[in-house]
Amino acid sequence: DTSISEEFDQKLESLSEVFPGIELFYQAVDKENLNLVPRDAGMFHWSTNILLLLPKLVPDDIRWLLYMDYDTIVDANIRSIAQHFDDSFDILGVMEEVRLAQTKVGQIVKYVNSGVLLMNATSWRAKQLGESLLAYVSETKPRYPDQNAVNSQISFEKIGLLPLQYN
Repeated sequence: DTSISEEFDQKLESLSEVFPGIELFYQAVDKENLNLVPRDAGMFHWSTNILLLLPKLVPDDIRWLLYMDYDTIVDANIRSIAQHFDDSFDILGVMEEVRLAQTKVGQIVKYVNSGVLLMNATSWRAKQLGESLLAYVSETKPRYPDQNAVNSQISFEKIGLLPLQYN
């Protein structure tokens, strides 16, 4: 939304007391950008698709984003994920085994889970990936909008793989 209540602001600020050393950054999102997010796509609340706009919503000097679903459990330091930054990829995620239903051979395809993603924000902004992925979601209304958009609309060569430990 375009406004953050004082109560919510205080809750966010209190995180730095609970987790010393955490750098907290947040900003209100321009409603104009939220209008790009389809309200009637998929089986999840429409706001889950905001993930596809994140690179557009942060300042341009932020080159990489680590996105984690709200139900992600982090039980160790994850700073090592930064070693996977690779500008040749638009996005990196953990591969899920997905078999092509149409084939009798059971061919496995590269398909990443959208629960933990390293997003090359610079590349996304330059290519306007967020806008094109949201257009795909709006047109096709897939069951898993963000995940299907990433895996079907980003070139196979531009999706990198993270080790299983990050899923």
